[in-house]
Amino acid sequence: MTKYGGTRPRALGRAALFAVLALAAPTAAAGDAVCLHYLGHAAFVLELADGTRVLTDYGASRAWGLDSPVHSLGGLVPDVVTISHAHEDHAGGTLPDGVGHVLRGPGELTLGDLKVRSIPAFERGLEKPDNRSFLFTFRGVRILHLGDVQALIQASGTEEGRRRVRELYPERYDVVLVPIGFVKDILEPAATFVSLLRARTIVPMHYWSPKDRDAFLKLVSGRPGADGKPMTALAAGSPRFCPGAAADAGTQVVGLEPRPWTPAGDPIRPSP
Repeated sequence: MTKYGGTRPRALGRAALFAVLALAAPTAAAGDAVCLHYLGHAAFVLELADGTRVLTDYGASRAWGLDSPVHSLGGLVPDVVTISHAHEDHAGGTLPDGVGHVLRGPGELTLGDLKVRSIPAFERGLEKPDNRSFLFTFRGVRILHLGDVQALIQASGTEEGRRRVRELYPERYDVVLVPIGFVKDILEPAATFVSLLRARTIVPMHYWSPKDRDAFLKLVSGRPGADGKPMTALAAGSPRFCPGAAADAGTQVVGLEPRPWTPAGDPIRPSP
C-alpha cells in the first residue's frame, strides 16, 4: 500500500591512502537480496532479488557544471523512483515512461517484500526539514539514502548534532549513502558524521570530483566508527556493490565508480 499522494583536497596514490579490503565479488545472481549500482552524484539503482528496481535521486548530469556526472539508465524502467527534493542535481533527470511509483515528501510504501519510509532531512539549516532521506528495507537488508543532510553533517561535532543523528537514524543499517559535497568543503565534518552512524557500509555520494571522494576515503580510514572499531576504506573500481550476509567486522567505507546502468553490472573488484 502507499501513503503517497503522487505516484578539494589533492588526490594522492590510492595504494598510499586506503586499506584495501579483500572482498569477494558478489552479484545478485549469487543470491544477494539487494545490489546497488551507482549512476553518479546522488543517483543509484537498487536491484532487488525479486526483480524490483528502485531509482534514487535521478538528477541532471553535471547540474552545476562540475565533474559530477549522472549516467544513463540504459533502458531501465524502474518500479519505484524516490526524489529527496526538487533541486536540479537530484530531480533534473528525465524519467522513462512506465515508472510504477514516484515517491517524494513524507510517507511510506510497501511493494511486496520492499518497504520504503521517508525521514526528514536538513540541508540548509536545522530549524525545519527541507528534503527527505529514504530508508529501503528488503528481506532484512536496510539501505538508507540520506538525500541532502549537509546542515546535520556540519553540526555533527556538536551535542545537538549528535542528538539529531541518534533520533533520526537510530537503527543499524547495512548501507548508508552519504553526501560529502556542498557549497563549501565539508569533508572533515562528513568524516565525523559517518563515525556516528551504526552502519556496516558507508558509500560516499554527492561530490563534485573523484578527488573529493578519494580524499574522504583517506580521512575516514582508521577512524573509530560508532562501534569503536577502526573504519576501513576501499576504492572500488566498479559501480556495483552487494552488501551480502551480515558480519560484525566494523564499518567499511566503499567508494564506487559511477557508470551507466546495465542489467548484469560489474561486481566490486578491489583496486590494485
